[in-house]
Amino acid sequence: MAAVGLRAPAVCAPEAWEVPFGDGGGRFSGIIRTPDSRRDSAALEALRAYEGRAVPAVPGTDAAIPPAVTEAVQDALSARARFPRFEVPGAEHRLGLRFRDHIEDRQAFAARVLADVAGAGEGHLGVRGAGCPAAARGTRRPAGLSGCHA
Repeated sequence: MAAVGLRAPAVCAPEAWEVPFGDGGGRFSGIIRTPDSRRDSAALEALRAYEGRAVPAVPGTDAAIPPAVTEAVQDALSARARFPRFEVPGAEHRLGLRFRDHIEDRQAFAARVLADVAGAGEGHLGVRGAGCPAAARGTRRPAGLSGCHA
């Protein structure tokens, strides 16, 4: 994979992978809200190993993902990936909805993800959320959500 775009990226503790996502008041929320629970996330190891281009899109206000989680994702990416952070001022957690309604933001994000991909050889490009058990299992999430949230 030559490049990946991560919308409001987050990671969570391994025990959260087996728990239903729920409506924000259940066990899943309790696990992801436990301080430092993300430290053992397999997603952080995967992000540390990724050597392509990764662009985390970070909303101006994210009430769902604490800044420490965003920093953990960025720290993991800094090991090998080329990753410019893409700020979306005025946006909230649900960046999928923002990109749906604001074509200029969506185009700027796609351009940033693909900026140095031309001529990178054969590979697949992906723009998706990562690091969340619901996303990994292919669980249907509310429209526009990416990353873990409660």
